[in-house]
Amino acid sequence: MGVVFLFVYVPDNKHLGNYRISLKILAIDYIVLGGMDLLVLFWLKSPDIQPFSFIRILISALQAFLFTFALINLLNPQFITPRKLFFNALPLILFTLVYLAFVRIFGNTEISSLWETGEGIMHPTMLVRVSFSAFYAIQMSYYTYLIISNALIFRRDIENYFSDTHRLNLKVFQSMAGGAILIGILAFFTQIIPYQTFQYAVLVAIIIFYLFCGIQFINYHKVFIVIGPAIVPEPEPGPDALRGQTNTNWRKWRGKIIEEKLYLREQVTLDEIAQTLQISRTTLSNLINAEEKQNFYGWINSLRIEHAKTIIAEDPDYTVAQIARLTGFTETSNFSRAFKKVTGYTPSDWRSANL
Repeated sequence: MGVVFLFVYVPDNKHLGNYRISLKILAIDYIVLGGMDLLVLFWLKSPDIQPFSFIRILISALQAFLFTFALINLLNPQFITPRKLFFNALPLILFTLVYLAFVRIFGNTEISSLWETGEGIMHPTMLVRVSFSAFYAIQMSYYTYLIISNALIFRRDIENYFSDTHRLNLKVFQSMAGGAILIGILAFFTQIIPYQTFQYAVLVAIIIFYLFCGIQFINYHKVFIVIGPAIVPEPEPGPDALRGQTNTNWRKWRGKIIEEKLYLREQVTLDEIAQTLQISRTTLSNLINAEEKQNFYGWINSLRIEHAKTIIAEDPDYTVAQIARLTGFTETSNFSRAFKKVTGYTPSDWRSANL
């Protein structure tokens, strides 16, 4: 799979630069760590599997590092910098160098079960191994925070750009993020539960997870071409460009959006409305959030629901599916969910209560 990543065709599109970077990171992840996993698989044939194995901790920490930053690079490209990559890789390098030095100076110590750790804990090399395992637990907690916080930023950016999100298949990101966190937790327990059955079960889970993620990443460019403009920000307008736009101008632009019913266009985006108004999408997004106290997704759909109420009142014979289509929703189920979120009623219940 890692080799496949190196030869995946990526269309020539300006929004796919971060996708290309993520593919290269994952290629390194799959090839290098896949090779290390093969060594561990061969080594697991030994009847004695020690707790706090340095090589297993290193594999887990490397996987967490590479996969986390490959995923975040897709969710929030602005977060990744060479400095952050360096400082997150540095502890792994330092632990490896210290471990190798301690093995050479003090030798290694072997324990066959977790209960023997207390007897050998004072051995310098064992201290390094236990410390590295504790670091990995902290690393996983930190990476879990990074994934969740950047996923929230991703969701915010998506909802500040798209009026319809259900067709973007964003659940795949939740699956990859949740799976990465779960695999990281399981990998931690392999350090303290040195039983072959458990080790093999976790290894199989990792293989299945990486296969799933590999397939998703290969097909990801189809999604990224669509969502790329939402997560790659437009240059911020200067203070002079924003001055005076929060009152009179917004009332004018808001009136045009409502008068021309721009919100009824199917799958309309922030960029499309901004182009119609001849303003920057950043300015439009800032104004909607400041003046309407909602993001673009919420505001557009609230306008659609108000329009739907008018249709129900004027033409009570329309079906829910017809109303959904007339108000810019591409799916009836999505319209019904949005209607209930805004009004507290389903379209049918609201019609019964107000006619």
